[in-house]
Formats: sequence, structure tokens, C-alpha cells
Amino acid sequence: MELDYESPQLVIVPGGYANGFQFLTKEGELLVFSDYLLEESQKDDYRFEKDLFYSW
Repeated sequence: MELDYESPQLVIVPGGYANGFQFLTKEGELLVFSDYLLEESQKDDYRFEKDLFYSW
């Protein structure tokens, strides 16, 4: 999925799914909403090798 400023979209990632984003320009912005408090989300932080899923 490719997003751009001319046609903003909402992307919903259900709980339990990993997600990742790559900006194609330096001007990119990402706004994230969560139903976790900041303290809760810090306990739910998983890291993967950057090339595990895609060769970006």
C-alpha cells in the first residue's frame, strides 16, 4: 500500500499484528493513534530485523 498527501487514508492494524512504515520522501509525516496508554505501549514493543519481511 502506498499513501500520499493527495489522498490521505486510514490504515488500521489490528492488535497482535506487526507493522512497519517506510517514508519515500523526507517530508513524510505519520500520525499514530492507539488505545494503549504510553506506559502500556512501552511494554508492548517488539523489534524485528529490518530485512526480515521486505528488502526495503
